[in-house]
Amino acid sequence: MVDKVVVLHNKISDNPTTDELDVLDQVKDVNEALIQLGYETAIVPFSFDLNKAMEDIKNENPKFVFNLVEGMDNDGQLITIAPSILDYLKIPYTGCTKESMFITSNKVLTKKMMKSNCIPTAEWVTTDGAKDNVFLNGERYIVKATWEDASIGLDEDAVVSPTSKEDLINLIKAKNEKYKIEFFAERYIHGRDFTISMVARKQMPICEVTFFGYYDDDKVRVFDYNAKWVKDTAEYDNTDIEFEFEGIESVIEQMQKIAYDCWDIFNLNGYARVDFRVDEEGKPFVLEINPNPCISKGIMFDKMMQEGKVDYVDGIKAIIEDMKVIY
Repeated sequence: MVDKVVVLHNKISDNPTTDELDVLDQVKDVNEALIQLGYETAIVPFSFDLNKAMEDIKNENPKFVFNLVEGMDNDGQLITIAPSILDYLKIPYTGCTKESMFITSNKVLTKKMMKSNCIPTAEWVTTDGAKDNVFLNGERYIVKATWEDASIGLDEDAVVSPTSKEDLINLIKAKNEKYKIEFFAERYIHGRDFTISMVARKQMPICEVTFFGYYDDDKVRVFDYNAKWVKDTAEYDNTDIEFEFEGIESVIEQMQKIAYDCWDIFNLNGYARVDFRVDEEGKPFVLEINPNPCISKGIMFDKMMQEGKVDYVDGIKAIIEDMKVIY
């Protein structure tokens, strides 16, 4: 008898953005890989109608769920609802658990946990006046969404030069009001961007996001929404990824060790991505930990698997084998 797998994804909103629609590419690619692995599949959308979602999942009687839910109604802070429901139904699922997902999806909570575990991360400021808020006079800060991924609200104008902590807090509040979501600020590090992707804790070759042409030596380097999603923009056309670099072997070793530490500290499983910024003195800082990152064919994560000689279907198989089955 062939095992059935539910491919679960967030229901697309009525007016979807480019980054929201990307989940459908993931569904297509993962579904094809599962079929190649010998599974029978059923694609189920996940929405606020939780009773319907639960019934749809239970009716398929799956051996497990391949969880591709990125939020609900294009809201990233609701990303933990799907794994919570699957835990309630006692159905195994791929990727990170609801606990790991909650911590790593909240960038401020992630930074607090990194700081307490001696993982290097840039100083930050929130509007709540917490004790770990650190404002450094004369430094630039970048104002980022606390929960959302896909670089929402992140552009060159997000990098600011506040004259005081009060000034910075007011800038954060203005961003909150503009986008109607929660933002915070962290010290901007003008340096190089690196990423380590991991499948079942195995690290893929590290890659660098390169900025060229449009980005001169002094221009703010932010892998923003345009660079990721909007074709035919200066940001999109002047960023790329590379796998070859010389003279920074010790820095790469540091990042590889930090990535392993992050996997263990945050109790990750399945697949994840750790993003770094290396400052002009060669010191690495963790920018974000991305649980269940986009795994569409042809994008960064897949390219890193290819560089590591990991076939896409084999990568999906490894993710499945790394599930935490507790039922």
